[in-house]
Amino acid sequence: MFRKAGGILSLISVALLFFIALFTYRDIGNEKVSLNLTQVVINILIGILFLTIISLYFRWQSTIKKNIPNLLIVLGIIIQIILVIRLEMPFMTDVGYVFTQAERLAANNQNWLHYFYIYPNNVNVTMLWSAFFKLFNILGISNHVLAAKLLQLLLLDISIYCLSKRLKNSFPDLDKWLMVGMIFYLPFTMMALFLYSDIFALVIFNLLIACMAKILQPGRSLKENWKWFVLTAFILGIGVALRSNLGIVGIAVGLTILIAKEFNWKEKGTFLAIIIAGLMLISFLFTNMAAQNNFVQKPQEVTPSVRYVNMSWNPNTNGEIDGADAWAWSDLPKNERSKKLTTELKDRISNYSILGLGKHIVKKLSFMYATGFIHQDFGNLYEQDHKPIWKSIQLFSRIIFQPIYVLLLLSSAFALFKMIRSPKQTESLILFMGISFLGTVMFHGLLWEVRDRYAVITLPVVIILGTIGIREILDWISKSSMLTKKWALDTIGIFIGVVGVIIGIFASSPNAPSETIMSKGYYLYAGGNEKSNESFKLTKNATYKVDINLNHEAKTFNYTLGWINTDAAKKIQIQLRDKSTGKKFKGTTNQNFNAIKANFKPGSYELIVTTGKIKPTDSYLFADVETSALHTEHVMRDNKVLDGVIPFFQFIN
Repeated sequence: MFRKAGGILSLISVALLFFIALFTYRDIGNEKVSLNLTQVVINILIGILFLTIISLYFRWQSTIKKNIPNLLIVLGIIIQIILVIRLEMPFMTDVGYVFTQAERLAANNQNWLHYFYIYPNNVNVTMLWSAFFKLFNILGISNHVLAAKLLQLLLLDISIYCLSKRLKNSFPDLDKWLMVGMIFYLPFTMMALFLYSDIFALVIFNLLIACMAKILQPGRSLKENWKWFVLTAFILGIGVALRSNLGIVGIAVGLTILIAKEFNWKEKGTFLAIIIAGLMLISFLFTNMAAQNNFVQKPQEVTPSVRYVNMSWNPNTNGEIDGADAWAWSDLPKNERSKKLTTELKDRISNYSILGLGKHIVKKLSFMYATGFIHQDFGNLYEQDHKPIWKSIQLFSRIIFQPIYVLLLLSSAFALFKMIRSPKQTESLILFMGISFLGTVMFHGLLWEVRDRYAVITLPVVIILGTIGIREILDWISKSSMLTKKWALDTIGIFIGVVGVIIGIFASSPNAPSETIMSKGYYLYAGGNEKSNESFKLTKNATYKVDINLNHEAKTFNYTLGWINTDAAKKIQIQLRDKSTGKKFKGTTNQNFNAIKANFKPGSYELIVTTGKIKPTDSYLFADVETSALHTEHVMRDNKVLDGVIPFFQFIN
């Protein structure tokens, strides 16, 4: 009964996301959840085209057919490497803090940024990155950003390979196609650009599925499995330490073992005991490592968990990050802040009707799952040489990626339906993946803040179940249609697919985003160094200069002074000078973000900031990160380079 209930609930969650992805696709830069009927047509028509092409491949009789997956795997890896090298992903604030602190630790600087006392959940991944950076230093690698991206890509592909090898026994005809699907699934490669914990969560989940595939093979004894039990516990412990929402996958592991037919109660008890012991041991080791790196939590400064729950139920948003919610009552100690947030959360929930609750859950899930692509945290992505890229990505997302994503969700639902109807020896493995998917969807849909990047952890399930389901769908079509009519079906499928591509190319795009040409530094909103608890300060009667080389046309220069004192702001002058023409563009000194709008041509520019008779003034224009590892433009004060100081600015087209 429990097995069937888990399967049915998993099927419902996948089916729900299928309808959300089919009907509520949002173009890049558009956060409004609404029906997108044009995209529905595109998804259906191009989805049929992909099914037709796959069907033709499976019916294709050729001696070279067996080499196609291998060729695609090699091609996919080459494309991955090119993308990781060519694409530039500027640091968002959290990534910037993690990278900066990891570089400090690698250089034996244990002065922790105050950010980590607010968000201690990022301490473990920071220590992991510091270990990698120490290794890079030993090897003489100076460009840590590029090396880290390539390392993440390597770890991702190793996990994909291990997963494919372990799934070969369960799905012998599809193991290489699973590799092809994951290597070509662009959001996975994009995660390698993001120097944070996301890629590790993805790698850990892939390895956990691989371990469970081995453990759940029928006929294996406790003696044969105990090493895999220990490995699973170790991998899960590392995963939870680096990314807490992998605890949902840990719950799925436990539930699967409890209801799996493959184990007796002695084996179930042994496995669960090993899992719990592994989680406790890894947690203890990371806590000890943090202490050795001079980090001890300050409980009253930690962001209370209820903040994320309260933010997720904001009726004016889709449940995503909201600045006012994020910093509400942040001046209060944790206990008092938790009480205020809990009271507000209760008020918000009480103001929803039953229908309103359902609508808000759909809005949250749509924001996180409507597009299998990643939009929210990649808006500043650009190519090397400062080439914009988002409009090309939006076109690719609409006519190629979204139909594939929708098709994979549909076929995943089909695979779960088949598993419920006719259980096979792979039932427990499919059930584990389904429960993992269900748990993540429920966690964010009912409780937590949503972010499209958080959905990546569930996507291996979509690709695996989707690949299985596509084969099942094609087998079903083959059995239900006459052989003599296949040519007609193929012709119709290709024709309407081409129509879908044409519609996708010419579909209107009212929300075409501004494209980033260049982005340097990051926004240090969560306080400066722990010892001083201060951000960078501008000093009186000083001139700060930053040389900038712009390689592509731009229309806007963005910068921020943060919450600068208004009296001091009046005495500060900011200008951007075109060094080739001598033309000067005067900037404003308003609180927070400012912009200079002009037709900026490619060439050399100079950002000049002059201060009058001011007291030392907090500013977000520059940041003292106490490390020279960030390869960005130098900041000069009165013609002297400020070591470890970086600028924060953007050029937008």
